[in-house]
Amino acid sequence: MSGRERRMAVVLGVVAGGIAVWKVGLPVVHEQLFAVEVDNKKLRGQIEELNAKLQGVSDPRTRYATYVARTGGVDAEKVKLDLHAKLNELASASGLQSPRLTPSPIADYRPAGSRRRSGIKQVEFSVTADGTLESVVEFLRAFYELPYIAQVGTLKLEPPSGRNKREGFVHFRATIEALVPPVHAVGEVNPEHITQPASDVKHRDLRYAAIWERDPFTEYVEPPPPPTPMIEEAREVVEDAPPPAPPIGDPQAGVKVIRMTLDYGTAEKRIQEAMVVNVQDQTSAYVGLGEDLDGGKVQLVSAWGVVARRESGEEFVYGIGKTLAESISFEASLGSYPEVYYAYGKIRIQKVTEMAVDAGQLTPIE
Repeated sequence: MSGRERRMAVVLGVVAGGIAVWKVGLPVVHEQLFAVEVDNKKLRGQIEELNAKLQGVSDPRTRYATYVARTGGVDAEKVKLDLHAKLNELASASGLQSPRLTPSPIADYRPAGSRRRSGIKQVEFSVTADGTLESVVEFLRAFYELPYIAQVGTLKLEPPSGRNKREGFVHFRATIEALVPPVHAVGEVNPEHITQPASDVKHRDLRYAAIWERDPFTEYVEPPPPPTPMIEEAREVVEDAPPPAPPIGDPQAGVKVIRMTLDYGTAEKRIQEAMVVNVQDQTSAYVGLGEDLDGGKVQLVSAWGVVARRESGEEFVYGIGKTLAESISFEASLGSYPEVYYAYGKIRIQKVTEMAVDAGQLTPIE
């Protein structure tokens, strides 16, 4: 075989081998490429699923870090000392007299019905003090603005005794409970990288006046005895007369007291009402503007008293702490209730002006 023939034989062998590889190997390569694509698609789906799970874990972790920050750390002893100091500051700032805070030993906290340890520690204090009801409410209001995960467990008010007995004072006793979370509950939280917020308001400052203006130890007022019926034999025949007109005022005016007035709400919805207490049966009712009071309609609710107008045109002032029977006419109220007199006087002038404008007797100033 000549050299030229040998070269052609080699070329033909290479071509034949290439054709064989193409026919046999290409399907295998294609199958492997398709398998890789399927695996890639499956792995991408697993990555998306894991990312979703990671996001679901990061949200509780962030919330948990917030709880640790509100507590001021995970060291229960340190939290106990810090909270003790802040409670003393609140007691002094709110005006409580002779406050005493007694800490209890730090305990493991277990939710009700659970036998497993949660790792959460509970710090507890017992608080005793004397003060006005307003000072007690102010202390509680300020306490529920502290950032701690804490609550008032029990609370008791009673009249003070002995040398601490003073008019308008109450003896205040309560337990305060705070929780300290562990560091490894939801992921690891580094206490050195957290900052405790100054406050965390857990209340709506609306009805505090409705509490601190009350007298929780109102003495019982004996109701007046019912009148003794007088029965006399008729000496002469008289013609039937119409029954007497019913009394204009409240028949229980002698035992109903204006305990307090309330003014709260928002700019869009302002509520003004008076709390009327029946000292005979200790029931109470709230009366707002335009509602019935002692035979009239409420025209004004203020911090010093209430004004009601009857159908006859008579207007009466009802003072705070006074019974309905102790009301006085508006014209005579300047000496006793000057604030009410001037406040309602402005309202009367405004109403008269509006009536004159409506009647065309006055031209409104643009």
